Amino acid sequence: MFVPLHKFNEDQRLWFGKLMVEAIKTDGDVEREEVTLLLMTIEFLTARQKKLIAEIFKIKGSMPGLHNIPKGITDRHLIDIYCQLVVVVAADSDFSSTEHAFLAQVREWFLFTPEMIVKLTDWSENMTKVIADRHEMILIQDAITAANQEKKKK
Repeated sequence: MFVPLHKFNEDQRLWFGKLMVEAIKTDGDVEREEVTLLLMTIEFLTARQKKLIAEIFKIKGSMPGLHNIPKGITDRHLIDIYCQLVVVVAADSDFSSTEHAFLAQVREWFLFTPEMIVKLTDWSENMTKVIADRHEMILIQDAITAANQEKKKK
């Protein structure tokens, strides 16, 4: 997903970084794939903001104020942001009930219409399946590679 962070101002970028951290922390299990996505996001933050994001990551519980969407974030941006959050929570191939609840809360914050919520929910389920399928393919390929390496040793 493409969130145009290069067009966001500092406040908008920081807010998005906080949303990403909240999405990653939601299920209580931080995976390498999720952190990789976060690192790609915070590349656009200032040094001070990166430090703040690192501190927020350590805090237990939810981050207050995320429902306050910064001025200048468009409806199109909100769709892109929501889709990126789906990719983040599904990155570990485990779409938990707490992650579903978090995304439902985000849909409320973003004031999506009922029609858009149906489309986004369907898209989320499809994307989660695609990510889980990719993860399964990687595991299969890793097993094949390991077996081939064993054969070469013999």
